[in-house]
Amino acid sequence: MNSETIEAKIKTKSHLYNILSRIYYLPAYSSKAITKDYLLKYTQKEIPIFYMKREGMSRHNFQVKKYNSSELLDMLDDLLKNGKKPSTGLSSLTIPDQEWLLNAILNVDPTDKFGLFDSVKDKRNELHY
Repeated sequence: MNSETIEAKIKTKSHLYNILSRIYYLPAYSSKAITKDYLLKYTQKEIPIFYMKREGMSRHNFQVKKYNSSELLDMLDDLLKNGKKPSTGLSSLTIPDQEWLLNAILNVDPTDKFGLFDSVKDKRNELHY
């Protein structure tokens, strides 16, 4: 199914989000990242942006207070670029929620190149990659 067919069948952004979120780990629906154009990228045969499938993904719930979401997005894009992976397709105008950003960074770089998770090192032994 191509984007046009999906767009014709699925009229609302929330319906598309609900369907895609069963397969992919998406930013929170309330975040600025979730636009219809962004979601439609997930429906393309070859997804042109960075994505994480729910299956087999390590997901953690914690926050890092010393960086804002914009800085975390820049860090993630830097990791993706250096790893020769597709960009997030997001910008300072479409910033995802911090939980999604932190999980994306940790899944792309479990070695914690930026030292973001120093404050949760005691818990890191409990994290599964």
